[in-house]
Amino acid sequence: MKKLLAAVALIPLVAACSYMDGSAKTNTEASAPPQLTAEQRTEAVTQLNDITGMLLDSQKVYNDAAKLAKDPDYKAQLASLSSDRAQEAANFEAHVRNIGGTPVTSGGAGGAWQSSMMNLASLGQNDTKAAVGQVLKAENGLVQKLDDTLADSKLADSTKEFLKGARDHIAADRDHVADLKSQIDARVKKKNS
Repeated sequence: MKKLLAAVALIPLVAACSYMDGSAKTNTEASAPPQLTAEQRTEAVTQLNDITGMLLDSQKVYNDAAKLAKDPDYKAQLASLSSDRAQEAANFEAHVRNIGGTPVTSGGAGGAWQSSMMNLASLGQNDTKAAVGQVLKAENGLVQKLDDTLADSKLADSTKEFLKGARDHIAADRDHVADLKSQIDARVKKKNS
C-alpha cells in the first residue's frame, strides 16, 4: 500500500518535470480545431506568426549567447533556453496549422527586437554578463509582445487561452534569466570590490 501511495504521489512531480523539459504538449496539439470566423482566423494567424518569428529569432540568439558565455553553468542554462524557444516555436506552428493557417518557419522580426538581437551578435567576445543581459532584453520583448497581443479584442477566446499559457511559460523563463543576471551582477560587484 505504501508503494502504491508513493507512486501516486509522484505523478504530479513527473507531470511537472515533463512540462519543464519541453516535452509536454500544448492544449492545442490534442484538441480539435476551434471554430473561428474568417476575421478571427486571419488575425490569429497574423499574430501567432509574428510571435513565432520572434521565438525563432530568440532561439538563435540564445544559442549564440550560450556560445559567448564563459561560465559553463550559464552556457548550459542559455542552451536550454534556446531549446525551449525552439519547442515553443513548434507549438505556435502547430497551433497555426490547427486553426487552418500556414505557419512561418523562419524569424525576421524588425524594430527594437532586431536591434536587441544585433547587440548580442556584435559583442564578439566571451562575455557572460552581456550575453545574459541581451537575453533578458529579448525575453522582456517576448513578454511585451504577448501582453500586447493578448490585449487584442479581435482574437478568439481559444487563441487567447493558448497565448496565456505561452505567456506564463515565457514570463517564468524571463524571471529565471533576470535571476541569472542578478547573480552575475553580484559576482561582478564582489569581484570588483
